[in-house]
Amino acid sequence: MTANFTRRSLLKSTASLIGAATALKPFDLFADESVRENTESDDVWAFASDMHVEVWTSKPPEQNTRFQSVVSAMLAEPVKPRRVFLLGDNVAMGTPGQYKRLLELLQPLVQSGIGIHAAMGDHDLRQHFSAIRQQLLPPAKKGESISHFVPTKPWQDGEVKHLEIIETKRANFFVLDSHDKLDQDEGTFGENQLDWLAAELDRRKDKPAILMAHHPAVDLARSGLSDSIPFWQLLGRHPQVKAYFFGHTHVWLNYRFGRVHHVNVPATSRCISLTVLGWVLMTLHDNGASLTLKTCDPNDARNGRKVELKWM
Repeated sequence: MTANFTRRSLLKSTASLIGAATALKPFDLFADESVRENTESDDVWAFASDMHVEVWTSKPPEQNTRFQSVVSAMLAEPVKPRRVFLLGDNVAMGTPGQYKRLLELLQPLVQSGIGIHAAMGDHDLRQHFSAIRQQLLPPAKKGESISHFVPTKPWQDGEVKHLEIIETKRANFFVLDSHDKLDQDEGTFGENQLDWLAAELDRRKDKPAILMAHHPAVDLARSGLSDSIPFWQLLGRHPQVKAYFFGHTHVWLNYRFGRVHHVNVPATSRCISLTVLGWVLMTLHDNGASLTLKTCDPNDARNGRKVELKWM
């Protein structure tokens, strides 16, 4: 999504979001923020979004340099993330050259054994991303507690989506695909994907499910999911779903509808004045998760702020 925001449009969208939230009870618009020590260091994960990686000939664009710094910051963490989730608009316009640059920027993570999983945004093209997909996954490790499932066959009508399931000790992660058309703000899951997701959730009722995609689940000004209503209905039928992570808006925001936490991961490429550039570190616990905002500017007062998500 191109960040053509004004302060007025952001406030208007936020007001619409709050209005939508009040129609669904119980809800907490903002999760409780508190400081919590990282005592379960084996269950750390990272999220980044809207990198908009470009190609260059002589001087790399600002967003590339910034994301390169984000990769370095992830590797400098006292406890490195087990995997990194990219929430779409991974490149500027879905070209093969841009995905080649993205792979180059991610190489330090891959070489350190950290796998990367990417959702598809409105600036992505899955047929070009598929060329680097396998190179983003680490080799299997003996005794690894993470299992990874990727459906490879298209549905009967020929539709193809980029989907992944990552099963871990405390939670199952679902990487969904909300890309519809290149450079179209509004996204969609589609009936096939929602049916697939419902069936896979039904097979995995024993652990919390964390879903992720590029678009917000509330369709504000045709910039979220066009099929948000059936998606909400699916969430209502699957109580193991505890959180939905997304990007697209270039905003850092978290809120809760009923039992499902919605986490809007900030962009690393560009943002508007009311929000922040950054990424998110998550530590899973038995009954929830701790989120830590990592700003691209380490001197930003918001750097290191923590948010607690409690599973309900």
